[in-house]
Amino acid sequence: MKKKYEFTDEMISFLVGNCDMNRKDLSMVFNAKFKTDYPQERIRQELYKHTNDRLSKKHEYTQEQEDFIKENANILSRKSLLYMFNQKFKTKLTYSAITQKIYNLGLDKKIEHITDEQRDFLISNFKGMDWKSLCDLFNRKYETHFSTKSLNRVVYENGYKKYKRNHFTEEQRIFLIENIEKYSYPRLTKEFNKKFNSDCTQGSITQQCLTYLKIKKADSYIPHNAVNIGEETLKYKTTKYKTTYIKVEKGPKNNQSEMWKPKHRIIWEEYNRPIAKDEVVIFLDGDKTNFELDNLYCISKKIMCVMNLNSWFTDSREHTLTAVKWCELYYKLKESEDK
Repeated sequence: MKKKYEFTDEMISFLVGNCDMNRKDLSMVFNAKFKTDYPQERIRQELYKHTNDRLSKKHEYTQEQEDFIKENANILSRKSLLYMFNQKFKTKLTYSAITQKIYNLGLDKKIEHITDEQRDFLISNFKGMDWKSLCDLFNRKYETHFSTKSLNRVVYENGYKKYKRNHFTEEQRIFLIENIEKYSYPRLTKEFNKKFNSDCTQGSITQQCLTYLKIKKADSYIPHNAVNIGEETLKYKTTKYKTTYIKVEKGPKNNQSEMWKPKHRIIWEEYNRPIAKDEVVIFLDGDKTNFELDNLYCISKKIMCVMNLNSWFTDSREHTLTAVKWCELYYKLKESEDK
């Protein structure tokens, strides 16, 4: 049998008087005050039933309030309008109430308070900027309070979209046709956005090439890592530094790290000795394209740490080598003391 929850006049008065509280907190305080175990959902339903009548009577809109809403509904965001309305008229209107009033007044249709100059500014700049940055710039330029959603609607109503798949200029299409064989799709997307100062996704670039331009990579297209043994390539070892690698063997597809080896390590091992696991080969003058033997030097990782911590790596081969020799001497003396 379904349990019935009775609410006395005192309980209802308490709920209505504290309707601004968070529903979870209100339920806890309510049950503690009246020594009940009413569920939060049932308390919320009872509160809604009584506050609906109370608010509808209390918030009968005056002509001044309606005029205020009409003037600002399409300029301010809903949250800003609600805050300013409650501040101006000392009310406690809810978000849903202000939204419903806007809808009843027929204002939730089109932004009317925007000039031709502002519209042209949006259409000229929306492609190269994200909506938040564009909204901030627009509001600063014209001293307005438009939301990103409102500006998005203006652009959309004028026949534009942020990511319109087929919205490529003739120059952009020619660029794609000329470069599709040179780059992979990720690289092609990067070069495209760099050249045209855009933010197209890889998916939109691929869609444009395959669906609209009817072009694709030829069957003879060779990926960047499908090269012959002994050939070189320049890769990013980190996001900042590039390192030259040489292909040494045909490794398995799931472990391509074994296929490539840094060129400076190969040169060092060829003319000196194998490199231990705790050692690295450095460029004394800092130039990672200078593979001369006297510019390469093998040091331990602990010496590498000391050099980095003290910023002793320079573009001077002599200064860097002097610092390395000092570190080697320091650790040699320390090892002899420990013995």
